[in-house]
Amino acid sequence: MTQTEKKKVIEKLIEQPKTQKRLFWGREIKSLNILIESYPIDGFWKGLSFPKKLDSIIVLRSGYYADHSKRNTIDTHTTYLLINK
Repeated sequence: MTQTEKKKVIEKLIEQPKTQKRLFWGREIKSLNILIESYPIDGFWKGLSFPKKLDSIIVLRSGYYADHSKRNTIDTHTTYLLINK
């Protein structure tokens, strides 16, 4: 996934601050890179959405959203494998 695609994913999921944008982008890109290592399917990240924008992508790394992401990734990965047999 390119840097531009990562930025678009973050823009879709996260409410952006009006100030301190450099710190925001550094933190969010790093967190997204960690998540992409765990869930490497690009289509999953491009299609992921929530009813409301989140404060930070860090919430996806733990708690309810981590479980939600894990379930969706397993379903997406299984579907991907079945289609590409």
